[in-house]
Amino acid sequence: MSIPDFSPKIMATSVGFLVALVLAASGCEQAPLKPLTNAPDAEAELVRADEQAEDGIQRTEGNFLAMVGELDGVVIVSFGGPHCPNCRQLEPELDKVVRARPESVSVLKVNVEASQNRDLAAFFGVNIIPRMLVFKDGQPIGWLKGYQSAAQILIRLKEAIKAAQIAAAE
Repeated sequence: MSIPDFSPKIMATSVGFLVALVLAASGCEQAPLKPLTNAPDAEAELVRADEQAEDGIQRTEGNFLAMVGELDGVVIVSFGGPHCPNCRQLEPELDKVVRARPESVSVLKVNVEASQNRDLAAFFGVNIIPRMLVFKDGQPIGWLKGYQSAAQILIRLKEAIKAAQIAAAE
């Protein structure tokens, strides 16, 4: 009987698979993060906290690239559609996140079912909805996938921001 060969290549592949599996189970993904350069434009709805609004939320339709470039702090780009039950369930949770962090979090909603927005979804590799891309100061820093509660989203935001700060310091 021979002892199996656990070469570094096999071990690295196994460890990489396990890390990806754990991240996927936790709601985070190791998807490629593309900068906004060469991104196609799309229509989006901006959701921000506004004390003057009846429900505390201001909603503005506009141009995705212009809005994501102008916003400071954390921007969650939520890719979804009106015919997606999980996307509709996620909307009030995103509103709660905006209310919980009004000075630092904005949400851009992109309807991937609209023909003018499909190129943007394809550019970022969005093939399952709901899916959220997190930007900080105009740079993509992480992905969130599927339905998540506001509390889960806030935890994932903190993790993504911390990881981006560590990467920037290196």
